[in-house]
Amino acid sequence: MREAAPRLEGIDNLRLVLVLLVVVVQGTLSYGMPGSAWWVVRDEPGSPWVGLLGILLELPLLPLLFFIAGYFAVFSVSRRGPGGFLVQKVRCLVPLWVAGVLVAAPLPVYLGQRAGGGAGGFPAFWRHQFFSSRYHQSVYGFFGLLLFFFLILAGAALIPAFARWLDEEPPRDCERCRRDRWKGLLLLYGLTSLGFFLVHREVPLGSWAHWNYLFMAQPLAVPFYGGYFLYGLLAGRGRFLHREWLRDEKAWPRLSRWLPPAIVLLLGYGANRLGVVPEERGEALVQAATALLAGGVVLAWSMVALSCARSLLERRGGLWRRVARNAGGIYWLHPLVLAPLVVLLGAFPRVPPGVRFLVAVTVTVVASLGLSEGLAFLGGRLFRKRARG
Repeated sequence: MREAAPRLEGIDNLRLVLVLLVVVVQGTLSYGMPGSAWWVVRDEPGSPWVGLLGILLELPLLPLLFFIAGYFAVFSVSRRGPGGFLVQKVRCLVPLWVAGVLVAAPLPVYLGQRAGGGAGGFPAFWRHQFFSSRYHQSVYGFFGLLLFFFLILAGAALIPAFARWLDEEPPRDCERCRRDRWKGLLLLYGLTSLGFFLVHREVPLGSWAHWNYLFMAQPLAVPFYGGYFLYGLLAGRGRFLHREWLRDEKAWPRLSRWLPPAIVLLLGYGANRLGVVPEERGEALVQAATALLAGGVVLAWSMVALSCARSLLERRGGLWRRVARNAGGIYWLHPLVLAPLVVLLGAFPRVPPGVRFLVAVTVTVVASLGLSEGLAFLGGRLFRKRARG
């Protein structure tokens, strides 16, 4: 059996930053991003700059969260065994998932319809509309997909060869891992971009799908989720990124190397999203370009984020640690705060939409943090349990 996962404060703080950016993206759905029919709590007219911010931010966030989950899952499944690992994950994720889908996700949809004068009572809406034309799992679909990946990992860990691979200690000085890391990144980029392209041949940008009301995601993003979860497993196993990669004096990836291409790719992806007319989206060449840009954005900004975790987010102090412990609570609670807040701020139409967006996001983060702290204080450990294991 392998040792427990090293305590990496930079990863915990990175997870917090990603969750805060998820809140920002949710805010852009109300104040700028067009075509988000499932998040109907909108404050019209929106700001095009807020919409562009959402387009640029949303792509790398969940793949990075899946990477972090995969990174720590290696240590957890090896330490607990497949059965214990899966039981622990079911206990942690199923309550968050079920309560989110059945209780929390319908509320923003209902408030949006009610603000437009198109809804009656919430119980009737929940029974007759939400599970038909308005069904969406919102941010809580992440828990279901994560549980699905953990189930696959636990099943794979029952295979003797895979179990031995998990338990083997990687070399302390893994020169081969360092030499092969670029091959691994090229393979990750190629496979995820190819997966995006193949799905895009059948599925338009921005579309959502659910599978028998159980799992729900953007089909175009699923190759990134699976690819980066697997890459997290390899990183936790000591491949491509060495075992103590965040604490090594020669930590990799380097911010100076990855930030310039990350900015260029992000600008290219933004130009693609804004500059290509809908009539051209079905062309194979356009879809291939979109896939290559999207894959590049996710990869480059993942490397930037991991570099920042090492260089900027380590040893941030007690306040950071306290807030980071509530990352899961902020993630779960923020739609319940943001949706009614957007409705309330709609009573101030003279305030510019960009200002209302900043107020909504800031208040949502602070209120969600306070609620999470309050629930923890009252003995509710539900939100502080992390998928780390």
